Amino acid sequence: MSEHFDYNSDIISECINLFMNRMTIKELFMCSDENGVPNNLYHSINIHKVKCEDDYHRGGRCFWYVDCAYAEKDKDEILNIVGRSQETEENGILFFPELVGIWEELADLSVRKVTLDHFSATKGTIVLFGRTLSPAVETIRVPDSFRVLAVIHSYNEADIMERTIQYLLDQNVDLYLIDNWSTDGTFEIMKKYHGLYSDRVWLERFPADGDTGIFDMYHLMERTEQIATSFPHNWFIHYDTDEYRVGFWNGADLRKTLFIVDQLGYNLVENTVIDFRLVDEKQDNIFMEDTWFELRHSSTALPQVKTWKKTSEVDLKTVAGHMTSLNNPRIFPLRILNRHYPYRSIEQASNKVFRDRKQRSDAEYEKKGWHGHYYKIKDNKDFIYDREQLLLWDYSTFDKYFLPLFTGVGIWMDGNTNPKRRYDVPEVVAGKKVVIYGAGRHGIKVHDSIAEKCSIVAWVDNGWEHLMPIECEVIKPINVITELEYDYIIVTPQKSDLRKSILEDLRKLNVALEKIVMI
Repeated sequence: MSEHFDYNSDIISECINLFMNRMTIKELFMCSDENGVPNNLYHSINIHKVKCEDDYHRGGRCFWYVDCAYAEKDKDEILNIVGRSQETEENGILFFPELVGIWEELADLSVRKVTLDHFSATKGTIVLFGRTLSPAVETIRVPDSFRVLAVIHSYNEADIMERTIQYLLDQNVDLYLIDNWSTDGTFEIMKKYHGLYSDRVWLERFPADGDTGIFDMYHLMERTEQIATSFPHNWFIHYDTDEYRVGFWNGADLRKTLFIVDQLGYNLVENTVIDFRLVDEKQDNIFMEDTWFELRHSSTALPQVKTWKKTSEVDLKTVAGHMTSLNNPRIFPLRILNRHYPYRSIEQASNKVFRDRKQRSDAEYEKKGWHGHYYKIKDNKDFIYDREQLLLWDYSTFDKYFLPLFTGVGIWMDGNTNPKRRYDVPEVVAGKKVVIYGAGRHGIKVHDSIAEKCSIVAWVDNGWEHLMPIECEVIKPINVITELEYDYIIVTPQKSDLRKSILEDLRKLNVALEKIVMI
């Protein structure tokens, strides 16, 4: 992949959409001339065009977008908004086509500066501000009672096990180590740290009865669920040995990062995964090195949501631990960066794939399709990558690519060039009040197709408890239909048996058949 970033994207709109959706905010206060108004904002966002000197919205829950080329004359008001945002529920973005005089004064406040030129066709700099996007980290104290536990499953990772354990301890994260009957000394390293830190490191071998010769991801995830619901910790991380996770705020280790996230009312954190690659067969253990890496570009891959707040019920096993499912999910707007080192030398990579993984993963691969990436590797040459297709991590990478790395915004995805399918809106619903039933991929496409032509009064789904907001719309249970004023209900699921079930549910809610439209 030679193209890392999507230079055709409207980077400002993507940021606003992402942040406002994750914050479940619909009110956008915009100070900009007509040429500076972002395009492609979600239809459900309510835009209030204001002048900064009016200071229109004082301290309420909202999002700001200020074009500082247009508003330079209002710099005192801008400084006031940014300064007070650490005490209010205001967050926002300042856009500087070029750095003007106000920047020097902003630099003394708690803000995150991001230069766009490195990954976007939009030239200039944005500044993120507010308690959610750029809190005053140095002023926040984490109480001793707040604890984070990383659950790590490992098989034959002796070359990196010690460094991973020590890194997490240094991040003030406790560990629950699960060894899948390693044969290379991994378990002995785990025992050493369990002995040194018995109040912070727990240890078991899985399964308890002995090695089965099978990598059983499903039941490993089930065991992680049991640990997460029984241990007293506040937050949990499903963590792999070959990862090196980095928080999004300078000056905050992982424990402090999650404490702030917790205080802001969120219960999940997503990851951006970047894969560090071998570029030379002579390289020897690149783990945690600043070397060549690639971004992930698959638009169909599951999100990586592997950090969650303690809850009585959690589901990891359904999707092989990639996405934590819990009730009333609230994912934080910024992502933890997962620096992933699956193949660290030719010898280690060859042993991992051909000796340790493929044979032990056959059962789940055949039954569930999991672990398929191992089966794409045919021989050792598949571990070597061309530098021209990669990015090099250096001292400037964290700041240079902050937005792609810590939000996912701006990364080129393999589906970006495909035109979005739009649906013809039936004449009967045009201009009417509608309820959308179904929040799957098809439902999202229908929503995008009708948003400009109908008044959407609600979006409902039977699985609402496990669904995050979509395009700033909070998904609601179907029984709210009885409380709403609407003209039509648009049913979006495509499977005939599911449609029959939905029709029956709507009949029980006394919805008239003539008010139901199938798309």
